[in-house]
Amino acid sequence: MRIILSVNISVIFLGAGASVPLGLPTMVDLSERFEETISSDVRLVQHLLKAKGAIRRNRFSYDVESLYTYLLGCSDPCASLEKAGPYAASKCRTQPISKIRRSGISEKIRERLEEHLIKNCYLGQEYEKRRITNMFNRFFAKISGVNDWEHSEPDWNGKIFEVFTTNYDNAIELYGSEVGQMPFTGYTKTQNGKVRFVPEQYDSTPAKIKLYKIHGSVELSLLEDDSIIAAEPPKSPGEKHEGKSIIGKVMVYGPNKSLIAEPYFELLAHLKKRLTDAHECFVVGYSFRDPWINQIFRDVVNHRRQRTRWIEFISPSARYTISSRLHEIVANVQPINRSFQQYLNLPEEE
Repeated sequence: MRIILSVNISVIFLGAGASVPLGLPTMVDLSERFEETISSDVRLVQHLLKAKGAIRRNRFSYDVESLYTYLLGCSDPCASLEKAGPYAASKCRTQPISKIRRSGISEKIRERLEEHLIKNCYLGQEYEKRRITNMFNRFFAKISGVNDWEHSEPDWNGKIFEVFTTNYDNAIELYGSEVGQMPFTGYTKTQNGKVRFVPEQYDSTPAKIKLYKIHGSVELSLLEDDSIIAAEPPKSPGEKHEGKSIIGKVMVYGPNKSLIAEPYFELLAHLKKRLTDAHECFVVGYSFRDPWINQIFRDVVNHRRQRTRWIEFISPSARYTISSRLHEIVANVQPINRSFQQYLNLPEEE
């Protein structure tokens, strides 16, 4: 049975700032912490400093996603340049680009970085569950119109929560499990843990929480036969699954930014459709640094042709971020210059 989406739909877009109250580090913090974990290996540190310099010289923000992208490119430079196109390939000093050698040390650092991400982004302790439940109960209750939202559960009967996130952590999945509302994540899992992406089922699922993890998730891993598994706790590169080696995590669909790749294309398409239909949108702690996501917001605003402020942007630097990175939609955004903790009146110890 196909579910007809209400015109009263609310979209939630979560960035790193939404995970900070849970004790999770930001993308910048993750990269800085990673440097500390390899500080005893001079060779790795030197290579990492080289990567850091290259990222900053080209005016990219030095965070864990930029670092992951760089290391992934060095691990298979020919493939990365081919996806970047003829112009990028022509600027390379080595010609043809098929002669460029892979970097074994970049591959080693990338594997270490993936282990670091798993360790820092996977949640599951009892105190983490309590914190997650308290925070998202408040948030979902507030945006679903519950009067006593600080002490009540969300209105599960009157709302379907369309949650998009660029975070890798499993906070929303854990929250859904704790409150008996398991989110639909866009994939199904077989008995042996293999994953099949089925984004077309977002429209028909009865789930009250629909979760779109645009940049992947810690529990997803890529096997040597190119199949994907989902496992909790997450598995690391080098481990085995039914005799097949895990060669990497499926956490950053963004590095290659291939807009026709599954499931990146489908997830962005759903984002555009949901924003087009939405009565309101809540953006929490997002940096608006992804050009493809920014373009979707621009396109939707132009399509709707409304001057009303239907987007609430919650971030300590909300006004500056939206005016400097996405000024075209300023008229549609209500900037709330507060942290997520402040917005939800969370106690300091939370």
